[in-house]
Amino acid sequence: MKYYSQGTRPSFYPIEEGFGDLDTRNRWIVLAQKLPWDVIERDYNALLRNKNRGANNKPARMVIGALIIKHRLGLSDDETIESIQENPYMQYFIGLHAFTTQRPFARNLLLKARKRMGDEFLREILWRADRLAGSGRRKRKRPANS
Repeated sequence: MKYYSQGTRPSFYPIEEGFGDLDTRNRWIVLAQKLPWDVIERDYNALLRNKNRGANNKPARMVIGALIIKHRLGLSDDETIESIQENPYMQYFIGLHAFTTQRPFARNLLLKARKRMGDEFLREILWRADRLAGSGRRKRKRPANS
């Protein structure tokens, strides 16, 4: 998918449209509503130089969201994909429109994304997610150079 401006594509889809009766107090829905997805999308696409290349990248919310899930739960890449595939709350978190039993992306996406983003960008995003989530992971210091 190409970059979608947050002005033309909503950051959040009403849960009722594709997910039915999810609990809006669920940690993944709460965190999804706290994260600045428009800023994350802009910064992510700047790193990938999508404006010049028009690459067929997955949306930042999908990629960054999956990496946040992986980090917060301490999962492998394969376990992350399986967890997302099984969990409608995680699917909402990564920006899917409705629950599906299909894999949300290829197995190698997370590895490629980490390489393209670089450690500093990823550390900053994970630090923000930890801070906004408020619990579940040990407190981390803010990354250097931020």
